[in-house]
Amino acid sequence: TVTNNNVTFTNAIYKWVDSAYFNGTNADLTIPDNGDFDFSGGIWTIDFWIYPQSSGPSEEPIFYQKTDGTNFLSIRYTYVTRSITLRIQATTEVVNVTSPMHSLTNDAWNHVAIVENGNNYYIFVNGILKVTVSDTDRPANYTETVYIGSDSSAYFKGYLDDFQISNSARWTSAFTPPVAPFSSIVPYVYLGSTRPIQGAKFYVK
Repeated sequence: TVTNNNVTFTNAIYKWVDSAYFNGTNADLTIPDNGDFDFSGGIWTIDFWIYPQSSGPSEEPIFYQKTDGTNFLSIRYTYVTRSITLRIQATTEVVNVTSPMHSLTNDAWNHVAIVENGNNYYIFVNGILKVTVSDTDRPANYTETVYIGSDSSAYFKGYLDDFQISNSARWTSAFTPPVAPFSSIVPYVYLGSTRPIQGAKFYVK
């Protein structure tokens, strides 16, 4: 259900295998509204790898969904200040969380995680907590199209990789950024024994 509007994919600048390049003028990914994008429960994470270029619009949308022009959630990057902003609006602005200036590095890969855990909002960059805000306001269940890389009028310029939306608060304190792409494949190891055992010790060579 993802529609690609002028986004290109490259293995010249990438975090894992290929990355998505957004040209800053007319490239984005759009997804019809779905229950997976209901953030109103107050427990969620949006995280991604971002390689922002050192020139672009003053505020570049990374994620955007609305019900109308005065009710929306947006995540934006500002290349001049090198900061990430989470903005939630319900007629008036109710949540605005911005990382400090120079939190990110232009023309380099940065891992960004925006987390809501109940009434607490967090922004992490490369696993480091940059800002946290307590606020009882939270997103609504928006009904319009989801945009990645734009808000339908302004556009992000740079590369994105491993964009993930989770219905859990993945991190609430400093962490080590992922060392491999997220996967839906869960590995299992089974140990069988013909007699009762209390444990096992594995040697990996």
